[in-house]
Amino acid sequence: MRDYENDKAMGKNTLVVKMGSNLAKFYHYYLVVVAMLSMLVFSVLHLQTGWQLVYLLVFIPLALHLITVKNNKVLKNLDKELKKVALSTFFMSLLFFIGQIL
Repeated sequence: MRDYENDKAMGKNTLVVKMGSNLAKFYHYYLVVVAMLSMLVFSVLHLQTGWQLVYLLVFIPLALHLITVKNNKVLKNLDKELKKVALSTFFMSLLFFIGQIL
């Protein structure tokens, strides 16, 4: 989404250019929320200790990210959000792994 204007101006046929920015935001929400719900359902179905849910801490920055994306009008400002999502995803997988071991 952050390169939408540039890709459109250069004639690149990316998924975001084809969908448009509003539908791309919806698709982004869908991917993040479905991933979060899938992890939560898996954890509830296989819950043995409370430590398995430690990764839920990372849901906070991801929820804040989704709010930022929703309120954003200038897509170029989403550059810094990519790093937040990448780090959140890394820490969620790390905490999920630690929770499964404990």
